[in-house]
Amino acid sequence: MSEQSVQGLGAVRKLDPTQYEDAVSDLKNGELSISQGEDPNDITVDFRGDGVTAPCKVVARLIDVNPLGDPLFEGFKGQEEAAKYAAEVALRGAKNFHLRKQGINAETPIPAGELFSAKQSDLKMALAPFKGRINELRSALANLDPAGGMSKGQSKTIGNIRSKGRNLPTDPNI
Repeated sequence: MSEQSVQGLGAVRKLDPTQYEDAVSDLKNGELSISQGEDPNDITVDFRGDGVTAPCKVVARLIDVNPLGDPLFEGFKGQEEAAKYAAEVALRGAKNFHLRKQGINAETPIPAGELFSAKQSDLKMALAPFKGRINELRSALANLDPAGGMSKGQSKTIGNIRSKGRNLPTDPNI
């Protein structure tokens, strides 16, 4: 994975919440920010879309930089599947809901001006079960439903959600 695809990488900055909001809002298209908040054991990566760079490239860059020197990330450096899987997990997070609604997946370029964010702790939690088991990670990646999609089981469970519950009392005030 090319390091040139993600520009603007500087040192990890320690930011309070106000500084963080300012730093993220000041990102230009194609710029990446890696910052540390109040938790000394967590890093947040934010990338302002440029219409070219995909979430998996941003996550791969975070894994390669590994600002906290996490041994788990060391084992996943250069592993394209790990970056894709972690990016898919990040896209399912609340901060990236707007991207998921647009049908963005790990390999789809982030539209210009859109913000993609991921926390190292979330990515670590997603990748930890696959430490030293890259074949299982590949299998899990292949079995992931598209971001925002539903599996067959989910659609069966949800079923006929438009109808009111049959023979169940309803509250007219709701």
